[in-house]
Amino acid sequence: MERINIAGAADSGPAGTPAPCTAAAVAAHDGPVVDVRPVNAFQGAHWPGSLCLPVGMLSAFAGWYLEEGTEILLVADDGGQAAEAARRLGRIGFDRVAGYFDGLVPATAGGHPFGHLPVVSAAEVARRRRRNAGDWTLLDVRDIDEWTDGHVPGAVHAYVGRLPEAAERLDPERRITTMCASGARATVAAGWLKANGFGDVDVFLGSMGAWRSREGEVESGPDGG
Repeated sequence: MERINIAGAADSGPAGTPAPCTAAAVAAHDGPVVDVRPVNAFQGAHWPGSLCLPVGMLSAFAGWYLEEGTEILLVADDGGQAAEAARRLGRIGFDRVAGYFDGLVPATAGGHPFGHLPVVSAAEVARRRRRNAGDWTLLDVRDIDEWTDGHVPGAVHAYVGRLPEAAERLDPERRITTMCASGARATVAAGWLKANGFGDVDVFLGSMGAWRSREGEVESGPDGG
């Protein structure tokens, strides 16, 4: 975005509704598949290997995860949602949208494999902390100011946008629970982890809000993660 803001972007014309495509076309697509539906829809069922980037979060996070010039295929609820996603992507320099797929439910009914993201509660996170097992990581993906203001003791910090870099420090063999303020950014992060070889990932639903309400124990300051 810094380069585009200085040099200017090419005029790609107005973004219309991407063309609908089939499950076979999604399977054959050689590029990122971006799910722009709400996070709870992604948690329930998503195209294997797809990224979770809801329409309202595209402007903030698409640039962290997508390579410039790449051809993107969308998973959307309908054509209107796909068109809005294409407009938002085009505004930040991603103007190669190959099409959209809105047939996830029929595809799963036909036996096509799908992914899902389990969610866990504050009580389950507290139980895992008490176990003090060495095979689990609580990954807080909020920004550094939020982390410094207060975080769950023992959690590890990696900002959601820096996750591709921070992932080098994470063990793909360990169970990872992602958390943020409520669960939305945590789902974006978990989707990226699942798409990049981390098999045992779940989302702390309610995240810091739920933790403060139920458990209350927090650490402040930059240390601890």
